Amino acid sequence: MSKSLDDLTLKEWLKKQGSLETRSEFIRRVQTLKNIEYAPFNATGNIIEKTWDLVREYPLGSIERAESVYKWMDNNLIYDQSMIPGSYYNAEEFFNMKRGVCREFAFLYTTMARVAGFESYYKFISKDYRGYKVNHACSNIKLNNKEIMVDIAYSREGICNGFNINHLNGVEYNDTRIVQ
Repeated sequence: MSKSLDDLTLKEWLKKQGSLETRSEFIRRVQTLKNIEYAPFNATGNIIEKTWDLVREYPLGSIERAESVYKWMDNNLIYDQSMIPGSYYNAEEFFNMKRGVCREFAFLYTTMARVAGFESYYKFISKDYRGYKVNHACSNIKLNNKEIMVDIAYSREGICNGFNINHLNGVEYNDTRIVQ
C-alpha cells in the first residue's frame, strides 16, 4: 500500500471509532460554546475555519490538536514589543494583524483551543519558570484531567519551548475578570 492509502485507511478507521469529528459535528459543537462571540475571546468565522484546518486530522481531546494550534501560532504570528502599553487587541484583531504581545497570544490561543474542543483559560503569570518576577500572560488548557500551560510568547521571543511550560506562580482568570 502507498503511504497516502495507509493514511486514508487510518483516517477512516479513526472516524469509525468516533475519534475524529466531521466538519458538521465540529460546527455544531462550536455553536454550543459560550462567550465565543465576546472580546477578548471572540471566535470569528476566520478563526473557526483556521482552527478546523489545523485540528481536523486529530482526534477530539488529543494533544496533537492542542499542539497544532500552538505550532501554527508560533510559526505565523509575530511577538511585537512596540505594542501600545495599556491597550490590547482581542482574538479577532490579533488574528488579522498577526502581531502582538503575550496577552494577545493568550487571548487567541485560549479562543482557538476552546474552538478545538479544550477547556481553556487565560492565566496571569507573576513568576515564570526561571523564577523571574514578571507581568505576563499565557493560556491554560485541560487535557486528560491535567493542566497544561501554553506560552507562545516565550517561544516567539526565543526563550524556550512554551508548550507545557511550568511557570511557578500564576492566577487563572475567568472570562468575566478579563473584561473588567
